[in-house]
Amino acid sequence: MTSRVLHPDIFELPVKKLFQQAGRLGGSWCRMNKAGGCMAEHITTGAQGEQIAARYLLSKKYEILHRNYRCRYGEIDIIARRKNVLVFVEVKARRTCAFGSPLEAVSLKKQRSISSVAQTYLQHNRLGGSAARFDVIAVVLNNRCPEIEHIENAFELPNQ
Repeated sequence: MTSRVLHPDIFELPVKKLFQQAGRLGGSWCRMNKAGGCMAEHITTGAQGEQIAARYLLSKKYEILHRNYRCRYGEIDIIARRKNVLVFVEVKARRTCAFGSPLEAVSLKKQRSISSVAQTYLQHNRLGGSAARFDVIAVVLNNRCPEIEHIENAFELPNQ
């Protein structure tokens, strides 16, 4: 199922506050410069996209279990649960579609990485028999109204 929605400012959070929250949660993926801003704009875009995606999922009655779950195989942006199904979510955010849709950035290599991290998560948490799926959420941050596209069951567990 694919959902495409435009959301107004209910998803906005000042970027500086977003990074301060990430720092309190142990996030080390952004170095702050002396002015309190992030040193790389793509990190800002990614963090904003993940924040918007998380709020979108919450509005759709998903329970967020983890954000930015990391292991030696990589990272999963959001791990959520809805109706007893674990959902591993990859979020792709762009400021424009000039260089293609954010969805095009989820390559087979990225799918394999996400799958490896998901398998590690399931084993580590003894959830091997749980129902699970892989979703992709694309966020285009155009002006003040982000466009969100949610693809459920975006890909299957690829052959390693």
